[in-house]
Amino acid sequence: MKSKTLIALAMTTMVISTSASAATLMLRQEHKSDDQNAANTNATLVKIGGSIGKTFIGTQIVHKGEKLNSYTLSSSEIQVGYRHDVNETVRVIPQLQVTATGGGITYTPMGAVDFKLGGGFSIVPLYKHKFYVGVKNGEYNDTKQTSQYQLSLNYAKDALRLGVQYDYHKALDGQTFYNYKEFKQELELKAYYRVAKGLTPFVTFAGVPVGNKSDDYQLRTRVGLLYSF
Repeated sequence: MKSKTLIALAMTTMVISTSASAATLMLRQEHKSDDQNAANTNATLVKIGGSIGKTFIGTQIVHKGEKLNSYTLSSSEIQVGYRHDVNETVRVIPQLQVTATGGGITYTPMGAVDFKLGGGFSIVPLYKHKFYVGVKNGEYNDTKQTSQYQLSLNYAKDALRLGVQYDYHKALDGQTFYNYKEFKQELELKAYYRVAKGLTPFVTFAGVPVGNKSDDYQLRTRVGLLYSF
């Protein structure tokens, strides 16, 4: 727990210190309808991020539990990335995330390309490669790798933003994600609407696997608020 808290505090301090840059606070509540692990039923995320030119940084903390009185710190994460505009319609976005949990640390390099199609539409293919390093009694004892392929179709007009996102996760070393298989698929619908300057509530609905021992899917609902300052 100490390592997760220290990572989050260090990055929060870094973001807040860049007071001259644009910053965003995200508050998000998640609910899964029928998860295999009851501890994953509800999750609350708090994230703060900022940008300095084309470089963006952020940190987040997630608490999970079946009920509010059983909530525990699940993970903390730091993120750093860069937005490179190839031209007026193509943007390349490399990024690195480092996520700490009670069992270890995950390093996730990723790359996305944002293609503007015109008429408010854009399409964003993204690839993530996750390197998980397990820690037990202060020593590294396990490593696992996962590939994640993501494709998003987005639409934006005035204060409204809509999106649909498909994710395919593939284990590279025997992990199982869905019905004892080494892969899982997810589909998510997103809606954001800016109600005032800097204030954007949002909601997402996703079909995600119940767990690695089931062939059923469940509804994952997320509601949240973005505040830009």
